[in-house]
Amino acid sequence: MLVNFKVKNFGPYRDEASLSMTATKYTEHEENKMTCPSVEDGLLRSALIYGPNASGKSNLFTAMSTLQNILKDSSVNGHYKPFMFNKRSSYEPTVFSIDLILDNVPYRYTLEYEDGCVLSESLYYSPNGRIGLVFTRGDEGYSFGRTVIKGQKTISEVTENHSPYLSVANMFKNKICMSVYEGIMNGITVIDEVRDIKTTVETIAHDDELKEDIMKSLKILDIDICSIECVEKENNTYDMCFGHTVEGVVFNVPIRLESEGIRGLVCILCPIISALKKGSVVMLDGLGSELRPEVSQWVLRQFSAENNPNRAQMIAISHDITLMDLKGLIRRDQIYFVQKDPVTGTSFLYGLSSINGVKKAGNLARRYLDGNYMAVPVISTESIM
Repeated sequence: MLVNFKVKNFGPYRDEASLSMTATKYTEHEENKMTCPSVEDGLLRSALIYGPNASGKSNLFTAMSTLQNILKDSSVNGHYKPFMFNKRSSYEPTVFSIDLILDNVPYRYTLEYEDGCVLSESLYYSPNGRIGLVFTRGDEGYSFGRTVIKGQKTISEVTENHSPYLSVANMFKNKICMSVYEGIMNGITVIDEVRDIKTTVETIAHDDELKEDIMKSLKILDIDICSIECVEKENNTYDMCFGHTVEGVVFNVPIRLESEGIRGLVCILCPIISALKKGSVVMLDGLGSELRPEVSQWVLRQFSAENNPNRAQMIAISHDITLMDLKGLIRRDQIYFVQKDPVTGTSFLYGLSSINGVKKAGNLARRYLDGNYMAVPVISTESIM
């Protein structure tokens, strides 16, 4: 489970941005949070991020993907993308920090790096309710927790300056580091706004159970599709067709000829269903961009307690204000905004829960569009012609 993700000096985020899935003491919609022994008020099952176009929302998800790519590549080379609108920041380090709970044990992993070099790195955990060191790395070398030191010194000696120790320790099969590595790499799925049709088709083609779950979802959503057929082509690639029944006859339509909405829906259903089954985290850019509001609302409800026994989490970027339904759908602490400073060019992430006076039964969507919470574009009345 994701507890918190922080990023500093990456893309448009000059200052630290913190995306917390920790619930507040709000009492509405208890079905949208889950109890957790190490988190007093529990964790959120889902969160939504709003803001104008080009405000920096997607860069939060890019930051997570970048952390994953650094660990996969076992190198920070090519992944240094600091805030560029300030000369000082363009030479300062980027910092990622992530808090996870894996098998009921809290972990905090932090990575600080610049172009071609890891400056500092640390991993802490709390197996018995008390914070313990796994490893830390910095100007003065490495330090290791006394109870987990076995083998770690040897690993540090073969870890190069551009490589995260966590990646190298994973390759050397250090159990604690392997657990955290897997939690970041396989426990979090980032879906960008450009839907990957090819990967979706190949995933469905190799998973009959997933195909059945997608068909069930399409039926629930009143989508006129009666079957999904995957046909293997040359070079181990696949084509996918959707069956449509017209006057008793089934017509198979290739996915490339289906509407943008159908293609987009199928592309997001794959990682959503996977997350719900595994109890993992899905970060979805563009929830509602191709969908009817009712469909987006249904997607969000899949992560409430009633439909989500495996405690999966979803964080979604959206422009669909119908999801801002405080009465029937969402808690105040589930909503985040991103605003870009027009003077400095830096992006800021802040939660609705940080704003005083927001009533749990208020018309949030109306007040948001009216600019009460910022993070809306100021559009001129001028015309093109």
